[in-house]
Amino acid sequence: MDVGEIIKFDREFFDERWTRHRIVTCIDTSTYHPELVLASYSQNDESSHESDGVVLIWNSKYKSKP
Repeated sequence: MDVGEIIKFDREFFDERWTRHRIVTCIDTSTYHPELVLASYSQNDESSHESDGVVLIWNSKYKSKP
């Protein structure tokens, strides 16, 4: 990316159950399947009974489902 180049917003990956009240801690893409994006999320600070964190694999071909 060059200096001054504009980044275009394409879509937002969000799932009410799995990403609400969580912070993205890491993002990576697949070299074999470029449509796949892996995202890890922190613990849900609003709910102490949930897991410490989650990892979701998003498919950029689909607009809303992990």
